[in-house]
This record gives sequence, structure tokens and C-alpha cells, in this order.
Amino acid sequence: MNSGKNLANFKEKIQPTSTDLFFSKKDPLDPRLGDLFKPFIVSDNYPNHSLVVLGYQDDRGIKNNGGRAGAHLGPSGIRNLFYRLTSNSCEKNVFIDLGNWETSFLPSLEETQNGLKKEIEHLHDQKNFIISLGGGHDYGYPDAHGFISSCLKKNPSVKPLILNFDAHLDVRSDNSGINSGTPFYKILKEFSQKIDFYEVGIQEHCNSSYHAHFVKNHLGKVISIEDIHTHSLSYFLNLIFKSHGDQPLFVSLDIDVLSSQEAPGCSQSWPIGLQVRDLLSGLSILSHFKNWQHLGIYEVSPPLDLNSNTQRAAALFMNQYFKYFKENHYESC
Repeated sequence: MNSGKNLANFKEKIQPTSTDLFFSKKDPLDPRLGDLFKPFIVSDNYPNHSLVVLGYQDDRGIKNNGGRAGAHLGPSGIRNLFYRLTSNSCEKNVFIDLGNWETSFLPSLEETQNGLKKEIEHLHDQKNFIISLGGGHDYGYPDAHGFISSCLKKNPSVKPLILNFDAHLDVRSDNSGINSGTPFYKILKEFSQKIDFYEVGIQEHCNSSYHAHFVKNHLGKVISIEDIHTHSLSYFLNLIFKSHGDQPLFVSLDIDVLSSQEAPGCSQSWPIGLQVRDLLSGLSILSHFKNWQHLGIYEVSPPLDLNSNTQRAAALFMNQYFKYFKENHYESC
């Protein structure tokens, strides 16, 4: 397979989001988010200065890591609930749903990541704000890489901030291939001196001491679930904001950071994770950042979900970011 051709034509690999997902009551007195977003046409130029939703319908990385399949259906499942939410304000313009990169249209994971990190970088170069929906957490690598590369081009003297909400450190070596546990191994190997990096909600029984040392040796900081239970998530996020509030922000949210009682729909989760309401409150604190440029939500697996609870939680997290964008970077009617 011609790698150069794959990278050059990656935009053409986008598959449009099904129009059935753009829910509408067709009632001007009861507008829904499905009324405010429009599907992207591949022949168009990429948007600029907009809020962009995109999806990765691919869970090859989860399978490679021995996890349970199903996250390739996550982007559609989350959109189905997000676009049903009520919009409580009048908007001058619609927002953009870019569509999905789907497994059957993609090359190897390595070629896919190399191609997509350039696409994400370009979208950030165009001053877009991005919500990306996985798919496996391996897609946290091209998302974070594109964000970091764009930020450092614009202002090399300012460190981008990466927050990974996760039960796992996800710093497994990619020597034996890419999987859902490798994204921040790759990011820290390439950018550890150029970024600030936090792992939040980490569960000790999910991670080896070697991986914990790797994060610390690459200047990352770990906030464990035990730390959060001792204080609170809001306590730590307020401290992070006080230290980093002026830096551009990327948030990677692996849904297994949540308690399995509240979010069973992922390849692996545990009963001691975060609660949905606490994470929503935490995202409200992050809304004080001047430049929160990207929210990635990964590993939502509809076939493993119960009453769509995990997908509903992800839709609420999306909505929190949507409100941040409207309040800070967009002029409403």
C-alpha cells in the first residue's frame, strides 16, 4: 500500500455522519442540538474558527490490547444522544460535524495515525475547536500530536497542557505494535520537554510500577483515584487551573475513568472510578481556561452499555464543552 498516497488523501477517507442522527423536533420553540450542526461535505474546504465534531469508528487498537470490541460504534451512539439535547439559546450559525474515519476505509494503524495527526494539526491551524469521539484510545495520539504541533508552531515559548482522565496511564511501549494503551508513551517520547502533562483518576491496580516511573521520568504528574477520594477532583483541577490557566488545553477522556456502575459501556472499567456528576463539575472548572481547544472522548462501547448510560454521560460531557465554546469563543443571537 502506498503510504504517501494514503497520507495525501486522508481527507477523502472521511465518511459523512448519517443524517438520521441529526435529531430535530422541527419546532422553533423546542430547538435541539441536531438543528444546529450540519454534516461536512468532503469537497468543501475544512472549516475555520468553528466547533467541529469528528469520529473514529475504529477499535482495532482495543482488540490489539486484548480489550472487548464495540467502541467503533461509540461515535454514532454518542451523537445519537448529544443531538437530542435541547439547545437553550439562539445561534447565528450552525456548527460542523466533520464525519468519521471508519476502519474499512483506513490503512494500518501506524499509517492511520501518521495521516490523522496532520489532519488534526491542520484543523487546529485553522483555529477550530474540536470534539473527537472514539474509537480506541490509541486515537488520543494523533489528536494530542496534532494539537501540540499546532500550538508549538504558533507559540513555541508556551507549553501546551495535556490532561488525561483515565484509569490507565496508557504508556505501554509500541515496540510490538500500536494499541489502545500506547498513546501517551508516544506523546511523552516526542514532547515531554515541551508540554505539561497530567494523568487524572489513575487506578493503581490497572498500572505497573514501570509505567508509573515512565510517566514521572518524562515529567508527567499522576493524580490517582485514591488522591481524589482523599481530597476531591475539583480540588486538584482548581490547583491545575491556578498553575496552567493561561496555557492551551487538550483533554483526553477515556470513559473507563468512570465507575462501572455509572458507565459500564467500555472495554474495561472498575467500581471505584469517578462519578459522572463529579466529572461534570470538574469540566466546569476547566471551562475557566482561556483556550481549551480540544476534547477527546474515547472507548465508549454501545454493545457493552446498560440503558445507554455511558453514551448519555459522554453526550453530557460533549455538551459541557459545547457550552464552554459558546460562552467563550462564539457570539450567540
